[in-house]
Amino acid sequence: MEKKITNEIEFNNQKDYELGKYLYLGMALKNNKKVCIAVAYKLTYCVKKIDEFIQQDADLKLLHVSKIKTGELKACEKFQFKNPLTNYYL
Repeated sequence: MEKKITNEIEFNNQKDYELGKYLYLGMALKNNKKVCIAVAYKLTYCVKKIDEFIQQDADLKLLHVSKIKTGELKACEKFQFKNPLTNYYL
């Protein structure tokens, strides 16, 4: 697993992690349109929801997960994932 992703998961699991400070948005392509298919307070839950959607709809293609500070308009980080996605949340 990529170090950047591992570090983010560890960050989310700290005792003092403040739920709601950041949002994780799972971005995908559907019919050549960029769509958000998952929103979560933690990276692992976002990836789990993305995986569930992609298993149900073969036309979805995962692009990335954007980390956005609540109240901001632009992502402060983006995460790329390799299959199988279960490696990131199980």
